[in-house]
Amino acid sequence: MNNLYRRCFLGLLLLSAVGATYADVQADLIRAAREGSVERIKSALMAGADVNVANANGKTALMGAAAYGNQRVVAYLLAEGADVNILDKKGHSALMDAAMRGSAVVVDQLYRMGAELNLQSQSGDSALMLAVFGGHEQVVTMLVSKGADVRLARKDGTSALHYAASLGHEKIARLLIGNGADVNAKTEDGMTPLMKAAFTGKEAMAQLLVDQGADLKAESKNGMTALKSAKANGMEDMADLITDLIDEKDQEAKEEEQKKAEAENAQPG
Repeated sequence: MNNLYRRCFLGLLLLSAVGATYADVQADLIRAAREGSVERIKSALMAGADVNVANANGKTALMGAAAYGNQRVVAYLLAEGADVNILDKKGHSALMDAAMRGSAVVVDQLYRMGAELNLQSQSGDSALMLAVFGGHEQVVTMLVSKGADVRLARKDGTSALHYAASLGHEKIARLLIGNGADVNAKTEDGMTPLMKAAFTGKEAMAQLLVDQGADLKAESKNGMTALKSAKANGMEDMADLITDLIDEKDQEAKEEEQKKAEAENAQPG
C-alpha cells in the first residue's frame, strides 16, 4: 500500500474511531494551527483534512498559525503544501497576518516560501502597512529590505507613512522616507502625514517630517492644514510648534530672497 492510500486508510479508521465528521476534522486543523499543536495537525491531515481548507471567514490553518506567531506550525504546514498566497474574505494573506502580529521569524518563513510582499487587502492594506500600524520596527525593516513597496496606499489614500506619522513611530518613519516614501503624500481627502501627526500631537514626528521636507502650509480638500489640524484636536503645544516652524521657514525664505536680490544688485551694469 503506497503512502497516500495508507494515509487515507488510517484517516478513515481515525474518523470512525472518534466518531468525528470530516467537517470536525477540518475545523480542528485550523484550531490546532492557532493553538500551536503540530500533533493535532498531523492527526487532522492523516484523517484527510485539506491543508488549505478555510473557515467561514476564509482563514486557513497557515493564516491562523501566522497570526499567532506559531513558527513550528508554520514550518510544518508549509512542508505539507500550504499555499502562502491564499487570501481570506477581507483579502488578507498569511504574510499580512504575521506582519500584523509582528513575528519577524514567521514573516521570513513565508517570504522564503514565495509569499508575495505587495499584495493588498480589500481595503488596500499591505503587509508593510500593517507592520507599520503595529509599530513592529523589525518586521518593517525586514519587509523593506526584501522589496516591499513603501509607496502603496489604501483605497482612501492612506500610506504607511500616514500610519507612522499618526502613531508617532519615528524610527519607522525615517526608514520609510529613506526608502522613497513621499513625505507630502495625500489621502483621498488631501491629508498629509504632517497633518496626521499634528492632529494626534506627535511633536517629534512633526519636526522629523518638516526636516525631511514636509509642506507646512499644505491644505486638504476642505482647507485643513497642519496648524488647523492641531488646533481642531486641542493640541496646543503642537499648534505652537507648527506656528514657530512656519515663522522659521518664512524667515528663511525672506533671507534667501534678500540674498538673491543683493547678489543681482551687485552684478555690474
